[in-house]
Amino acid sequence: MMYDLCTRNGLPHRNTKKWIVAQTEEQWAAALKTHEHAQKIGVPTRLIGRAEAQALEPEVQALAGIVESPTTGIVDSHALMTYLQGDFEDRGGDCAFLTRVTGIEALNGGKDGYRITAVTSDGTETSITAETLVNSAGNYACHINNMILPPQRHRTPYYAKGTYFSYAASFPKTSVLVYPATLPGYGGLGTHLTLDLGGRIRFGPDVEWVDNADDLVPSPARLEQALPEIKAYLPNVDPEAISLDYCGIRPKLGRGGAVNTGKGFQDFIIQEEEGFPGFINLLGIESPGLTSSLAIGEMVKGLLCWDWIVTQGNCHYAKNRATFRSYRRAPGKIGGSRVLGVGSVELRVRRRSGDGEINTLVLDNVLHMPNARCNGLSLPKYRETHPSTGVDGHGDHVEARSDNGSEPEWYAEGYHGLPRVVLAGEPQGESHLSDDEPYKLSVMASNEEMEKLWQRVENRSWVT
Repeated sequence: MMYDLCTRNGLPHRNTKKWIVAQTEEQWAAALKTHEHAQKIGVPTRLIGRAEAQALEPEVQALAGIVESPTTGIVDSHALMTYLQGDFEDRGGDCAFLTRVTGIEALNGGKDGYRITAVTSDGTETSITAETLVNSAGNYACHINNMILPPQRHRTPYYAKGTYFSYAASFPKTSVLVYPATLPGYGGLGTHLTLDLGGRIRFGPDVEWVDNADDLVPSPARLEQALPEIKAYLPNVDPEAISLDYCGIRPKLGRGGAVNTGKGFQDFIIQEEEGFPGFINLLGIESPGLTSSLAIGEMVKGLLCWDWIVTQGNCHYAKNRATFRSYRRAPGKIGGSRVLGVGSVELRVRRRSGDGEINTLVLDNVLHMPNARCNGLSLPKYRETHPSTGVDGHGDHVEARSDNGSEPEWYAEGYHGLPRVVLAGEPQGESHLSDDEPYKLSVMASNEEMEKLWQRVENRSWVT
């Protein structure tokens, strides 16, 4: 995903590969666990023998063994972030720099959105209300979390300061990234060897626990502590050529391990918070947060449901504003549920099972209901607007045919006992449904409710 983006947009990057090197049997056992876990989740890794290692990287020492990650690489981080900012703004997004969030109010428990109060660099206070709030505040994500969730769900931030060291000598050289195998409970990935796009070596970061996320002064004492670890995998390194460079802060959710499973290990947290619809928390996103940012974005998008379930109500409805191709804002309630607007939705669907042919299904007068569990295609409403269409249903399987009844238009298959429209391409997320729970997904609107809705819509412009 990241390689594709960089290649398409000319962002400087390089596939360097990465070696996880072990010097002891204990480290080798930890490295093998990493290898085994990678194999289980489909990440390519392989073991490298001593002869091959000596031929490829003669200056790198690994007394107990090497695990190679062949897909690891490096990217120009500033070029990547500049591109992502520009792409976001080109799609209509706004960036508010030098602005500090001072408060967030979950309106009606988040059902009516989130009021965000912030102060700009000149002291001006401003506020906005958003339907969906994604907390990706890095070192300050726990503070944002604690503004919204009740005290019993507050988080304590931990800050791992990491110092980097530059290397001024031209020897020894390596073309791969080198990471010492880490043991359970260690707070980082070890003082590893990284490369920049010019091939220059840098060591770090190490781990130094600090109390302040703004503590960005490199610590001279860290160099002396890092040297033995560096010399373990690069024995011919020149200590006189290593010097302090810079440091950064990694957000942690505890002082446990960074890579190994077991006690103390804390993975990234990416979740929609229970009881706060539309609030998605990204906590403890440290390295490799930047290079996995596209995958994280896909996961967040998946939490915002794109499934379409066939219902027996009298209204189509959609959960996400981005679903609509045209839209009129019309806040109100239908059937006791919050509605923000109404519009048209265009779905790319499969015509029939086992067939790659794609059709475009257009639904009009779709309600925007952000608190819905999923999206709903009303079968009665569809039949009303397509009176000549043949629709057959058997249990959780539904098939719709064209007006003359010959050509399939779309179909739905079973999903947790409910008929789900089969979309074309790569649907962006799934509903959080379970076989063990009953669901009420049909929306029934009275004539009076619909009349009030259209009165609100009447004087508003369509937004595309």
